[in-house]
Amino acid sequence: MTMVFIDSFDHYTERLDKWDTIQQVQAPLISTTEGRFLNGSLKVGGGSRSGDLTKFIKVLDQYEYIAGFAVYFPSDCFFDVKFHDVTGAKCGEVTLASPDMQLGNKDGTTVATAPSSITAATWQFVEFRCKSHATLGELEVRVDGTIVASATSLNTRGTPITQIRVEAHPTSDDAYIDDLYVLNTAGLAPHNSFLGDTRITVLRPKANGNTNNFTPTGAASNFQAVDDVLNDGDTTFVEAGQVFAKEDYDNFNFAELGLSPGTIYGVQVVNAAQKTDAGQLRYVDQMVVGGVRYTDGSEVTATTGLYKMTTFISDKDPSDNATWTESKVAAVGSGFEITFREI
Repeated sequence: MTMVFIDSFDHYTERLDKWDTIQQVQAPLISTTEGRFLNGSLKVGGGSRSGDLTKFIKVLDQYEYIAGFAVYFPSDCFFDVKFHDVTGAKCGEVTLASPDMQLGNKDGTTVATAPSSITAATWQFVEFRCKSHATLGELEVRVDGTIVASATSLNTRGTPITQIRVEAHPTSDDAYIDDLYVLNTAGLAPHNSFLGDTRITVLRPKANGNTNNFTPTGAASNFQAVDDVLNDGDTTFVEAGQVFAKEDYDNFNFAELGLSPGTIYGVQVVNAAQKTDAGQLRYVDQMVVGGVRYTDGSEVTATTGLYKMTTFISDKDPSDNATWTESKVAAVGSGFEITFREI
């Protein structure tokens, strides 16, 4: 597995529901009016907020990662994208201070600059690579596929990278991030290097799948309870409490959305769940291909009173380990299964 995480920001509204930890948040974080293709994007910066905004996810235990994301600066803005290790210590960072960019090492010392690399009021695709090493560390940033700054033979700590952080600082204007991917470089091409300008598309449920053991509320059928454009919380949902209760759904395909994708680098199942009883409850996110359920084996512990989005991402079709194609994606169902309930 090289693809770690993707986010289009098109299917939720305020909290970064798919991100593991959120600090110093002042909502709203998701813009429903600005987006590269649709209306969802991550809003960072802005003079209406005070203090730093920090959002980060925990990623896998590797020494090198690439993050790619589209950015839009109406005018001036200031935020950082940083990679940290398990202790929270910084390995490397890129600072986007319109119209310039700077690369910084573990101490925040600027090691390379890219003057006038940001164009105001224009969507651009930025990719940032960080290799963690005590003496041979590397940093690189690209804009729309072109290298604009890089540095080698750095001290970027030398410990495994386990976090990516977006740290936004108050400025006179907002900036927007869209279509974000994170990958490590440990796997096979083409998933282990810069992907270039990429788009993340949400494929929502359109029908019930092979198995629907949950009971719908607020909708006539199971899939209609979970096909929200934006997560509607307790208005419509499906619910069950039995171990091994399963759900899966058939999803819209690219053709039905009027899209014709090129290379498909990964497919990610996203579920939003909360626990409503007193005991612990765990579940797994699943892909369903030909009636067979696939998972990465990671159990999720559901939380009380707060919907949390969880993900299962795969670089290839799990049924045959072959490269994703449009027809393969169309045949995949999204699902989940309860694996443990404390009674």
